[in-house]
Amino acid sequence: MALDAILINKITDSLQDILPCRINKIYQISKTEILFHLKTSQGKKQLIISCHSIYNRINLTNRSYPTPEEPGNFIMVLRKYLEGASILRIEQVSLDRAIMMDVSFRNDIGDRLNWKLSVELMGKYANVILINDQDRIVDALKRIPPFENNVRTIHPGAVFKPIQRQDRKDPFIEKSYDPSIPLTKQFLGFSPLLEKEVKYRIDNGESFADIMQKIKQSNKLYVASSNNEALFHCIELKHLKNNKSYDINEGFDIVYYHLEEKDRIKQLSGDLFKFVKKQIKHYSNKLIKLNEALDEALNCEILKTYGDLLYTYNINDTKGQNSIELENYEDGKMIKIPLDPKLDGKANANKWYNKYRKQKKAKSYI
Repeated sequence: MALDAILINKITDSLQDILPCRINKIYQISKTEILFHLKTSQGKKQLIISCHSIYNRINLTNRSYPTPEEPGNFIMVLRKYLEGASILRIEQVSLDRAIMMDVSFRNDIGDRLNWKLSVELMGKYANVILINDQDRIVDALKRIPPFENNVRTIHPGAVFKPIQRQDRKDPFIEKSYDPSIPLTKQFLGFSPLLEKEVKYRIDNGESFADIMQKIKQSNKLYVASSNNEALFHCIELKHLKNNKSYDINEGFDIVYYHLEEKDRIKQLSGDLFKFVKKQIKHYSNKLIKLNEALDEALNCEILKTYGDLLYTYNINDTKGQNSIELENYEDGKMIKIPLDPKLDGKANANKWYNKYRKQKKAKSYI
């Protein structure tokens, strides 16, 4: 399942404990995943950001990840500006599925610059965008040129436009709700799963305000299973059975790691399959040509015969002729010998001798 904004709110809260922190290294795990190695007051930490269309997330992780040998252009941009930078603030944007990070670093001449890193976790539109102090986009993991979206262009040099705030109420402020309107339509941050759980609890005697208070105080991730799918949220899913609780960052690792690992392997193996398929086609075509060349090489004795006959009959004046017929002294049959009209008899004979030697030598190699 995809993250809702309330879960992102809890993750953002959990990340406050590591601030301020220093970005030591930035790695690309896959086409949609970025791993930050951080130095914090609590020691070294890893922050993973995934912009996968289904498994998008952000959380601290203790897992080990493979890193491609050749990072993408955006990762190189991040390394240029943010390796050695400090993350000063991490804040959710308007209880939406977006997080804004304030990063500070010194440029080549020592001036202090304060830029932003926007992490947007909205399904297929998930993205990471680097923004300079002029509110212009330096680069993004997924570029969106004007001809694809003229309302919100995500492209180097474009002015960064924040995500438009939705016209819904904040569930952490409101004490009541309208039972005639779906909670996903009334409140910011609600997903269908959370709405189902809140309604189940209300039907069993809990108040909306009490449920939101429990969500606000929670620092856990509760994971349950339904139809072989992992469902999770920051409060126990009482309408489902067999809930297991984890630290919120650890929980995301447990839920997403193997799912993303399968997709990561598919991405990496996809390039391998493409390469192997190309090579199979190349060698299949080459095999046909080699077999043809082998047939010629196996019959190369006829080339020597051509040369022998041209010398035996002392053929000289062949310029302008494409072929000549001579009697084979071995069996008495006439043989048609192809000629190069630009060459005389001896030159044609030498040409056939050279080709004979070449094919005889090539026979063993082929």
